[in-house]
Amino acid sequence: MTAHITHPGLWANIRQLAFFELQRLLLQRRGLLALLTFALLWVLILAYPIRRAATLMTDPSIRDLAAALDNALLTQLFSWHVPELAVYWGASLFLFPLFCIMLAAGQFAADRQRGTLRFLTLHCSREALFFGRFLGMMLIQLLLLLLTIGATLLLALMREPALTGVSITDAWWIVLNLLIILLPYTALMSVLSLLASSNRQATIYAVLFFTVSAIVLPILDYTLPELGFLHYLVPGMQTDGLLTISPKLALASAPLPIIQSIAYLTLGLLLLKRGDL
Repeated sequence: MTAHITHPGLWANIRQLAFFELQRLLLQRRGLLALLTFALLWVLILAYPIRRAATLMTDPSIRDLAAALDNALLTQLFSWHVPELAVYWGASLFLFPLFCIMLAAGQFAADRQRGTLRFLTLHCSREALFFGRFLGMMLIQLLLLLLTIGATLLLALMREPALTGVSITDAWWIVLNLLIILLPYTALMSVLSLLASSNRQATIYAVLFFTVSAIVLPILDYTLPELGFLHYLVPGMQTDGLLTISPKLALASAPLPIIQSIAYLTLGLLLLKRGDL
């Protein structure tokens, strides 16, 4: 009789690994400490920059002054119906990628340090392990996005309950855009964590990558303009431009981070499949 294969398929393994990463964050002391740190940071951001900026942005005299300055960034921020979400959008474009780098640095580096990668691949394929960890990191970041945008919405609706409809719509576009923006950062950290021997080393590699990119790429632009395409390898290169447009319009730039993610995920998978565990 022909033996039947009873082990889960690739997608089942990816899904199980992704939810395991989410559970590990919520149940382990280290994960809870990271969540607490992140929560305290956002409490401070909500209580001071977002709340105070929203108060200023609703002041007619401040709005008139911003209009007189004729600055693209100020014009965009003051065009929002919900000032709290406008400030959240600007802050999140920079804070979430930073937190992503720290959070996603441990995708594989800790297992390489402990020597447990080989053990894990005995129970699932390398593809399932790679994409399961990546998806798990994205689920964690989605959870953080929903928690922080929810707190911001609560703050906005306490000030002006009539803005419920437009607040929810804007919040949806913000979460969708930020999730797409975080894709290449997480994929890049998948690659760097495979090259590093510890979480700290993976984080250092990320700092070096972005620092060197910020120094070298402008020089190459000046000396060798034909290498300008190298800018497209750096996650977040479009961030400054996103500040001056609404999240709905920002979705037009989504192909770039998606393509970057595919490129880094392909590189990471090749490293994991061909590397010595």
